[in-house]
Amino acid sequence: MQRAHVLAIYFHLLETVLRKLIRETVEEGTCLIWQGAVDAGSPVMAMPYRRFGQGVAPCQLRVRGLLLELCTNKHPPANAKPRTVVVSASCRNGSCVCPDCSRYVRRTYLTSRAMEEMNPVLNALRKDRILAARKESGVRALTDEQALRIKTETGTSARALARELGVNFSVVHLCRKNRTYRELSPEPRVPTASPWAGLAQ
Repeated sequence: MQRAHVLAIYFHLLETVLRKLIRETVEEGTCLIWQGAVDAGSPVMAMPYRRFGQGVAPCQLRVRGLLLELCTNKHPPANAKPRTVVVSASCRNGSCVCPDCSRYVRRTYLTSRAMEEMNPVLNALRKDRILAARKESGVRALTDEQALRIKTETGTSARALARELGVNFSVVHLCRKNRTYRELSPEPRVPTASPWAGLAQ
């Protein structure tokens, strides 16, 4: 009887977790994007129930690792020391929790990858590749007309334009600073003669 009671609690806990996973995730291409809380760059959810008795149960569940174990039955390497292996997204999307994009990696690998990404030369090359890929695929956040409007309509705040155009604030901000859509520029203004031009002579 006690075993049946424990199993009932376990399945109720699993059902609660799965419902929250369905509610807090959306599909974007091949990725499954987590829209809930994030802690230290990793998607997390609050632990539905706390364990009674000895020890303290974790307050959070790591969503990416949970889905990887539930859907693929993969586990961390047996010879790995505690806290040396984490679950990383191979798609480089920090909000992705899709099991197909997840894998176990050592923390040292993430550290070395972060150091490589800090290299300004590699960052410039990566940025050029991303821009070239976006131009080839035609995937852009703004149309040419919207980008020109952002560059010329300086009286409207960037946040107001972002709400109106349905894009993130940073998209409008970077466009207005001419860090994106540089190939688009508003019509040059023809300088007008000042009525006070001849008074200084």
